[in-house]
Amino acid sequence: MTSSSSEKRSSNHEGSSDGAKIVVDIKGNVKSPGIYTMRVGMRISQAIDSAGGFLSSADQKQINLAQKVTDEMIIYVPAKGEIKSSPAVMNAGQSSSGVNTESTLNSNEKSNGGQTVNLNTATKEQLQELTGIGPKKAEQILQYREEHQSFKTTDEIKEVGGIGDKTFESLKDSLSV
Repeated sequence: MTSSSSEKRSSNHEGSSDGAKIVVDIKGNVKSPGIYTMRVGMRISQAIDSAGGFLSSADQKQINLAQKVTDEMIIYVPAKGEIKSSPAVMNAGQSSSGVNTESTLNSNEKSNGGQTVNLNTATKEQLQELTGIGPKKAEQILQYREEHQSFKTTDEIKEVGGIGDKTFESLKDSLSV
């Protein structure tokens, strides 16, 4: 099913006890792709289960099943042998058409290649590819992201210790949320 007009509900009740809901778009090699309502705090593994699980053609090694889902996240499960040209998880707004937002499945570009790094989905290694960001600064960015749930805007990175206006100016074209 590829219709985005039908919203499916997660039957898994694990996650945040506050009952807050988020909506994710699950695509690719799952049994029932579509739009799913999940509870805050749930993991990608639970989202995949809600979509009926993986197809036999799915390349599960490209998916971080432990990552928490976020509202408007796109979870794309590639096929075995599919070239991983982009992350398996995207936040809202990311698309191969150049619309930008995670996690996760477009090319999250890096500053050294004219591409952008998504502050909400980038790994420590991806952050370190940014000009002027070393292991310690990357760790601080990840800690900030964890403590604040996510970055709302790219300039919010200035809240991370040691990243001021000057550093932000040199990074802003390499960042996305």
